[in-house]
Amino acid sequence: MSVPMMLTLSRLAILPLFVLLMLLPLSWAAYGALIVFVSAALTDFLDGFLARHLNQTSDLGAFLDPVADKLLTLTAVAMLMFEQQLTVFGLSAGLCILWREVSIMALRQAMAHKGHPVEVSWVAKLKTAVQFLALTLLLLAFARADASMNIVGEVLLVVAAALTMHSFVLYVRRALPFFESTDGKPL
Repeated sequence: MSVPMMLTLSRLAILPLFVLLMLLPLSWAAYGALIVFVSAALTDFLDGFLARHLNQTSDLGAFLDPVADKLLTLTAVAMLMFEQQLTVFGLSAGLCILWREVSIMALRQAMAHKGHPVEVSWVAKLKTAVQFLALTLLLLAFARADASMNIVGEVLLVVAAALTMHSFVLYVRRALPFFESTDGKPL
């Protein structure tokens, strides 16, 4: 098994530990969750870099990497919601991100089924980076009970939600021509 694939699988494997640490009522547990999240987010950037530079790309890796990214994001947003760490603005942004991530997973699956895998856009990469930064700040604010840092994290989460919706529109525009009605005309 290649190193990039091990990094992707590790991102999936540590999600239960992240959830457990978020739920533990111990003073150090929130910091542990933060460390787990940041480690997982770093593997996202590292596995893609290594796969390209070591020429160790694979179809399975191309499928699992975005799934692992989305599950990491979804889990962090869901835990912040569960812990009531988000205001109405952060909650709205979080729900928007959750909706988009699930929708894109479905779109990717449908496109792959039609034989047209969806390439990751630069907007989606930027979106992922801003999401991870926002979630890192929100998790740090949760660990430190820091209201001002929480505000900064939520502002970044709103920016991430805007990028999320922009990348969603780009993906849908790219995918629409491949979904034709039964009479052969594009939708």
